[in-house]
Amino acid sequence: MSTKLLPLFLVLYFCVTLVSGQSDKEYWPLQPIWDKDVMEGESLLFLKGNDNLIRAKLLFKGEKIMKIYSPSKGIVYEQGRDYEYDPGSGTVFLTENSRIPFKNQSDMYLKPGSPGSIEASRDGKNNLFFGEGHLFHDLQVEVDYVHKKNSWKGHKPAFRLAELPKTYSKLKSRQGMNMVIYGDSISTGANASAKVNVRPFMPSYPSLVAWSLEEIYDCKIAVTNLSKGGQVSRYGVENVSKVIAANPDLVIVAWGMNDGSHRVSPEEYGQSIKEQIDKIRQACPQCEFILVSTMCGNPEWTQSAPDLYPLYRDELEKLCGEGVVLADMTAIFSEILKHKSFWDITNNGVNHPNDFGHRLYAQTLLSLLVKKTVRLDRTVDKIEYPNRTDCSDLKSFELLKDRHFKKGFNVLSPKHGKYVEIGELRTDDNIEPVWQLAQWHSKFNILNAEVEKVGKAGFIFENAAKRVTLGRHGANITLYLNSIPEYDNQLRKEGQPWPHLLVEQKIQNCPNLSELKGLDFGITARVIYSKTFKKEGYSTKIHTAHVPYVLVVQNTNKKSPGYGDFIWFLVPIYDDRAAFAAPYIAEDTADPSAKMIYDPGARRYTSDTLHSGKWTTINSDLLPVILDALRVSWERGYVRDSRNLADYRIISMNLGWEVTGLNEVEIAIKNLSLRAVVEKRTQSKLHGAS
Repeated sequence: MSTKLLPLFLVLYFCVTLVSGQSDKEYWPLQPIWDKDVMEGESLLFLKGNDNLIRAKLLFKGEKIMKIYSPSKGIVYEQGRDYEYDPGSGTVFLTENSRIPFKNQSDMYLKPGSPGSIEASRDGKNNLFFGEGHLFHDLQVEVDYVHKKNSWKGHKPAFRLAELPKTYSKLKSRQGMNMVIYGDSISTGANASAKVNVRPFMPSYPSLVAWSLEEIYDCKIAVTNLSKGGQVSRYGVENVSKVIAANPDLVIVAWGMNDGSHRVSPEEYGQSIKEQIDKIRQACPQCEFILVSTMCGNPEWTQSAPDLYPLYRDELEKLCGEGVVLADMTAIFSEILKHKSFWDITNNGVNHPNDFGHRLYAQTLLSLLVKKTVRLDRTVDKIEYPNRTDCSDLKSFELLKDRHFKKGFNVLSPKHGKYVEIGELRTDDNIEPVWQLAQWHSKFNILNAEVEKVGKAGFIFENAAKRVTLGRHGANITLYLNSIPEYDNQLRKEGQPWPHLLVEQKIQNCPNLSELKGLDFGITARVIYSKTFKKEGYSTKIHTAHVPYVLVVQNTNKKSPGYGDFIWFLVPIYDDRAAFAAPYIAEDTADPSAKMIYDPGARRYTSDTLHSGKWTTINSDLLPVILDALRVSWERGYVRDSRNLADYRIISMNLGWEVTGLNEVEIAIKNLSLRAVVEKRTQSKLHGAS
């Protein structure tokens, strides 16, 4: 592989991310929480107690908090400024001037008749705090943290696909299948953030499961959701003809929450589920079933039935056998409620899960259907996230050459797929350029640009559509692109290519990932100008302008069977569609070699946005995120021939504009840096070798 494949990645990046402003085919942490030592996206709702301390408890005692953030508000909070963490108790405390929202403990128990409340608190005196929509989304935050292995002590769902032989055959042969979701309001999607139209727009568990199966087994999953809010299992019997009409191959049956509220007996509940299975099987003999026991409702709500949920689960278990398996959500939520408040995991206060809860549903179902044939290498399992506050025993060195852009550029051909240097834009006749300047799909070759020298060290290279400026506007470099002449003032159509203006550099001196103790990325940038010209037919689905920072992570060990294999790793710098670009993970189907693209979203790196028009600095250790990318790639079957970190290095980077709409944009960049953090002995060796 060489960096000539880079434009193919860019094609797919837009093909997928522009399908929707917030696609449900983005990366969400779906690896089961019981199978890893890094928690991602655990939800917290902070409460102020009678002791005036504002706290929330983690599910596991975290060794290190990586990040606390608000998915709905796009804010990353700061330890020390907004919160403190007590690892001994696994409790997070808010500081006096914290920006993190909270509620008083007394606010959760309101007088009867109070707005924003629901009847039937078990104390018999108060109503419970309650709300649909995005009320809880706005109050809750999420936390990523590292914890000890094997912290989960509860039920661990096992692989059960062999007990669904027809489903197994369809998935393995890539035939695809019809999947029907048949349950109560939880299965309709209540209250996933996409359902209530609030960031981060995460879809509900049925969509997460279907998308994951499509990605993993490379087949089409047609989903029909016939779930109905407020209904009990008997409703499922009375309306089973709707399921039969969908001609299902797999039915996910998920009743129980409302049965508990109506005090339906376990025997009656079990009989209703059996009747549904029998009627569907009689009409659709090819059909198989996953029976989902319900999550637990708020234990303080009188309509919750903690005594009945396990009995319902036991009735479902009696029905299991070939073609029928159980997804035990009752056990999962029961274990979580031993350690966390129900307010942390609900999004209406009584009987609906939040995004974290929907991911738990998806993780459980996927555990039944996806065998973990790819195991993480022990080298990765033992990686500790570096404590960047104490680096006294570490050294670092710069990986980028000419990071202030003083030596000009080798210019690449604008013809897509032809990675050919066609000339140079020099700042000094006696100095060879280091950077490459890519201009894919452009009608205006910047090699023919007018060159103007400004002052002692400033240069302007400009033509009708592009401008590269060095040493001006308080920046090392500015990149300007006007797509109006590129598109002849016509809106780009879906499938049509788009112009790029990128700076690129091969990285030849990066240690392998097992040698790195950190990978410090730095950039200061300001969007000087960003104008969108909207005409009839304009859509953010296919028209935008963005600036990604891209690294290629490649297996460079010639003795490895996976030599040459690689993934694309992304840091989103600017996207005109949103202040904080959303997470995204996908296969590069535009490239025949089908590599993985990994982008954890802008909030992973910063709480600031270039939409402010001000200078914005991003400083982040990319190594933990790259390790996350490799974990995900192995789980999904990419770079499968090697799980040894010593085989992988960063081999190239690029940065700049891709414009798919009618836009006039300019970004200023300075202090670009990519530093390898290594031990002293490693640094000495490397400097000696270079």
